[in-house]
Amino acid sequence: MYDPNAIHTDYVQHKLNMEKIIIDNANIYNIFRVSQIVGKTTNNTLVNYLANSIKDDYIIDIWTKSTRNLIDVDDLFSIVTYLIEKNLFQNSIVHIANEKSISILRLVELIEKILGKSGKYNLLDKGGEYSSIPMDVLLYFKVLNIHFEEGYYENILRKHLIP
Repeated sequence: MYDPNAIHTDYVQHKLNMEKIIIDNANIYNIFRVSQIVGKTTNNTLVNYLANSIKDDYIIDIWTKSTRNLIDVDDLFSIVTYLIEKNLFQNSIVHIANEKSISILRLVELIEKILGKSGKYNLLDKGGEYSSIPMDVLLYFKVLNIHFEEGYYENILRKHLIP
């Protein structure tokens, strides 16, 4: 939703259509627009793809102007649970994201550091930063003692990449 290069894709348009169906048909709903979630999974997420590419010596293309916004699955669970239990933002679309995005190159560097292995990649002068992400729930992150301090990205990668 926040990637200016993807807003007109079929995938994003499908998400918007699904939101509209919910809004038009549900008496009570919560729609959470969430940044990319980091957790232990076997799905081919961005983080898993990058980590596996580094481990397997696969050459990847890195768009040097691209950023991503990641959030720990446990932090997401905490905030969503809190919002639902307190009946906050009922019948609304709520944006949940990290306060700070990270460049893909920096993300790869952190994964390399954690894995103790250098990746193989081509740096391409492509991509773009996410547009501004609404911070609907910033106050509630503070209430729940969730802080996107320096080191947040490295901490969640260590938590979920180390077996």
